[in-house]
Amino acid sequence: MDERSTRVLEFHKIKERLRAHAATSLGKELADSVGPVTCANEVRRRQRETTEGRAILSAGRDVSLGGVRDIRSILERAAIGGILSPEELLDVSSTLTAAMRLRKFIIGLGPDFEILRGYAEGIVPQPGLVREIERCIDEYGNVVDDASSELARIRSQIRTVNSRIRDRLDSIIKSEQSVRHLQEPIITLRSGRFVVPVKQESRTAVPGIVHDRSASGLTLFIEPMPIVELNNELTSLAGKETQEVERILGELSALVSGLGLEIHNTLSALGAIDFAQAKGMLSIDMKALEPDVDSTGHLRIRKGRHPLLSGDVVPIDVELGKDFRTLVVTGPNTGGKTVTLKTIGLFALMTLAGFHLPASPGTQMPVFSQ
Repeated sequence: MDERSTRVLEFHKIKERLRAHAATSLGKELADSVGPVTCANEVRRRQRETTEGRAILSAGRDVSLGGVRDIRSILERAAIGGILSPEELLDVSSTLTAAMRLRKFIIGLGPDFEILRGYAEGIVPQPGLVREIERCIDEYGNVVDDASSELARIRSQIRTVNSRIRDRLDSIIKSEQSVRHLQEPIITLRSGRFVVPVKQESRTAVPGIVHDRSASGLTLFIEPMPIVELNNELTSLAGKETQEVERILGELSALVSGLGLEIHNTLSALGAIDFAQAKGMLSIDMKALEPDVDSTGHLRIRKGRHPLLSGDVVPIDVELGKDFRTLVVTGPNTGGKTVTLKTIGLFALMTLAGFHLPASPGTQMPVFSQ
């Protein structure tokens, strides 16, 4: 179909309405790209797909796509050896969990949903990957201690050293000898190291390393000498922790990369299911039905309503191609001739693209080639 015809008939506005019903970016992309085809079997398949999407909704069985994320860019980074962040790995896990739930639901619907079942069977369950991600990363995006025995050991050491540092500093800030030299009896951090706020004039009274000073210059943030070695140990442990976390994330990213093709296939299936459901929602919104698809050129519209007109729309009845192949539309200005012709043209495009038509039973549309 030429672009000018589709634009004049405002087919793009139907696609915009369809896009609004899609729940995922995957489904929205399919809505953006959908167009008419001229193969009768493919037209019938598309119509049936819409009917299945509508049937689920009409029965109150909403196909939930909650948890599905567009993780294609994440898969691309993993494929070239990139290390995924905890949040990205959780997006992968969330999407795969939703996909497995959706697969089970749709396959259980029975034989009346052949097309949707075909999509669902294209979802490759990945319970092992989901379990491993959820074992290593909590719901807040933190790599947990039990992600590896080495990480558990390092973090245990960090807690021990932290406790020793705080005990030492507590004894310093609470001692009568030191308290008069402090701006406040508190422990704080500068450059990742524990320090205490010392009055500028008491600089020599608290031996240690100056890491910062206040804007006024009246307070120095000093790391007391008794904890320098402990702070050094803590810094070293923090570096080891970072390395171990990176190693764990790298292993999880490699698992994702190794399953990249299967996950891409799952995303394609999710997009197709979302698209089918969006068409079903639009069908319900338009009070539409699946037209009969005719290969002999017979057009019959029963009480057809232009889908973009609101208010009290006068339905049309048109038949063409059975006993005669030419139709002359006459009448006064503002008599509805243009709306009638646009309705027929838009119905033709919608049929070939797989949309239901706002019309009554008995409506039949041919497969136009131009």
